[in-house]
Amino acid sequence: MCCGRSAVSNAPVQKVQHLISYAATLLRQGMLTEAAAVCKEALVQSPNNADANYICGIVCHSSGDLVKARSFLEKAIKSAPRSAEILSKLASVMENLGELNSAEKCCRNAIKNDPQYPEAYNVLGHILVDKGQLDDALKNYRNAILLDPQNESYLLNIGAVYQSLGNLDSAASAYQKAIEINPNFSPALMNLGLVYQLQQNFELSLEVLNRAEQLTPDDPEVLNAMGAVLAASKYNEEAVKKLKQAIKINPDYFTALENLSQIAANSLRDTGLLYEVAKKIYANPRLADYRPYTIDMFAKAAALDERDAAIFDAAKMYLNNDIDQPDQLEHQLLFFNCTPKLSREEIFQLHKRWGNRAEQLVMQSRKILAHTRITRSSTKIRIGYLSPDFRKHSVGYFILPIIAAHDRDTFEVYCYATKGEEDEITLKIRKHAQIFHHSNNLNDAELAKLIHDDNIDILVDLAGHTADTGVNVMAYRSAPVQMTYLGYPNTTGLTTVDYRISDPYVDVDDGTIYTENLFRLPECFLSFGSFQDQDIHKTSAFERNGYITFGSFNNIRKITQAAIRCWSDILNRVPDSRLVLKTNWLDSDFTRKNLGDEFRKYNISEDRIELLGHIVSKDSHLDYYNNIDIALDTFPYNGTTTTCEALWMGVPVVTLVGKMHAQRVSYSILKNTGLEELAAHDEREYVDLAAGLAHDLGRLGELRGEVPEKLRSSILCNPEKFTRQLEHAYREIWERYIDEQKSQG
Repeated sequence: MCCGRSAVSNAPVQKVQHLISYAATLLRQGMLTEAAAVCKEALVQSPNNADANYICGIVCHSSGDLVKARSFLEKAIKSAPRSAEILSKLASVMENLGELNSAEKCCRNAIKNDPQYPEAYNVLGHILVDKGQLDDALKNYRNAILLDPQNESYLLNIGAVYQSLGNLDSAASAYQKAIEINPNFSPALMNLGLVYQLQQNFELSLEVLNRAEQLTPDDPEVLNAMGAVLAASKYNEEAVKKLKQAIKINPDYFTALENLSQIAANSLRDTGLLYEVAKKIYANPRLADYRPYTIDMFAKAAALDERDAAIFDAAKMYLNNDIDQPDQLEHQLLFFNCTPKLSREEIFQLHKRWGNRAEQLVMQSRKILAHTRITRSSTKIRIGYLSPDFRKHSVGYFILPIIAAHDRDTFEVYCYATKGEEDEITLKIRKHAQIFHHSNNLNDAELAKLIHDDNIDILVDLAGHTADTGVNVMAYRSAPVQMTYLGYPNTTGLTTVDYRISDPYVDVDDGTIYTENLFRLPECFLSFGSFQDQDIHKTSAFERNGYITFGSFNNIRKITQAAIRCWSDILNRVPDSRLVLKTNWLDSDFTRKNLGDEFRKYNISEDRIELLGHIVSKDSHLDYYNNIDIALDTFPYNGTTTTCEALWMGVPVVTLVGKMHAQRVSYSILKNTGLEELAAHDEREYVDLAAGLAHDLGRLGELRGEVPEKLRSSILCNPEKFTRQLEHAYREIWERYIDEQKSQG
């Protein structure tokens, strides 16, 4: 018998016990259907038999019929009320049904009846993990392994909790012990491989996962883990193969589909593969809960390949038809600033749609924050800056000198960081701010209340619709005056954001459409102060090499098909010239291959394109500009930091000016440094300008001498002057608000 309990029956005991013993044997052999049939025969003769009901409960549990499993197990427990084995199995079924409190009570009853039964502690550990009580779960898993030291599954569970707690060394130790007990225990090998990945030990990770795959070659979880580690190791082609295998075995495996989409978008820039994954998820009714994720995939595919009308039209269709939560659209908006195929009205409507829904949700929550005219004794204006990027990030580099230059007699500066990362830039910002809050552990409503309770007068969003943004907080009307500035090239879409800081050059009347009112500063909307001191070589790259070197160090998502076409035209117009591209994603062999393939379409051979990946040191990064004669700006999404860095190092930047904000940032920088001669207004002029400059070595030499001084003498390198202009804007806007309050009584 499987439970060792006597049966209560009017039928001959011996026959019933024989049937149950046979059913238990079938169960151990994995013959579930046969075991259930034998037990049901026993139940005909002895309906209340605990063992027969128990085995039927196990079979139903294994087949996923939880309701029937519970029914059988409850009948079993009536005949054997003190059985820790039955109580533990019943608790496990309740856990799977989501009845965690009942499951915990049942399991603790099992332990009370038999404190030496290890599986009861193991099941209780599962329940406590589901309830988020990881420390208590760990204690129970340890109790289980103390009672059954050779149970590799208990060690697997201990390792999983340690891994969730971030204790990777202890997790690895638990998995290693499980493998010592059972060298063929594939789940422990898989988890150990993932721990090694987290520890950046990719070689050992792949070694362990290869062992797991050899043992269970058709396990989609192992194949997915292999794919994830191969991608992290930059073996993207192999990663794609493993993930496709996992999906072929289990078409409903969303994690593998998501991993595949990330590789397609970020490393391979493979729009066809990304589109294929999105369609698979969207068309699978069993993945209906994951359909919102396809919006992100379609949006990325459209941004990567604006030539593909089918992808682009699908992206717009899904955006228009399938969004009912603002967070389903928020992180996709950035990608649509990278493509010329959306009109300014369409881009505005997408942002406005997000904003309307975000504001509706806040109103429904009844957590909109009210403000009255400021009555506190201090006359200082309290500015709150909201951003995930108070760190080594373009926004961090631009906002630091502004915060440092603020007039402390007139302004108090509060910072709200929506991301937990800290580095030397964070520490410098902390030093200059009156208050610095790490608010990444707060939800939107909690952060909005914190800002409100801090009595912030003017709240300035620095991120818009970028990663880890806190822009949702602006929907709560956290401060009486709210603005957006610097970190995002378009509108927030929120009517609760009153102003956007701009300048006369970066925004034109027929350009980007905003829900905010524009407040144009008199010169430039940017100022960075200075970069690291880095020597500019006395001789140009051309003088050292004998050929012109073009360069673009912008984010790879800004490198559009149109830009590649124009850059290829420029290279064809300037014989023997080279192009250097530098961006983090170029560490990937497949990204490099895909870019090379694009240039070959325009007869640009591989030896004329140099692709550089991540450079850790800022000094080394800037030094690479000494190898560039002319920088080529991306379009339709211009550079910002990269434009300033190139000019800082004496490299002229040729830009293509459009009408949208994202297409005019470099123009504003050039206009404010007296270098507008480097701005073109259509693709033909862009190519002519860059190629012409390459052939005019005299003018190129003059620019090399003029550019650094022009930049350093401009407002971009004068944060004190810039901050006075910004503060003037803040005061004027605040006075408008006070006057409005007075006029309203």
